[in-house]
Amino acid sequence: MQSLPDLQERGAEHPFLGGIPSIGTIVQQENSLRREVKIGEVYYEQVLHYVCEIDCIRIYAFDISDRQYWDCSEYN
Repeated sequence: MQSLPDLQERGAEHPFLGGIPSIGTIVQQENSLRREVKIGEVYYEQVLHYVCEIDCIRIYAFDISDRQYWDCSEYN
């Protein structure tokens, strides 16, 4: 949690979790969803998986800021 030190404190109000309640139904239907989230200057790729056995959504996140930089620099 070093990258997102206030995530636990802010909970669902944190931008990292923005929109999770509204996409929860989609994840449950599709079993997984991939999206990109920007927090400050850092881009994250989130992979959300629904685990039906325990009725929860697991979120895996990867810092893709370098990839975003190179994708954007191709056009500059």
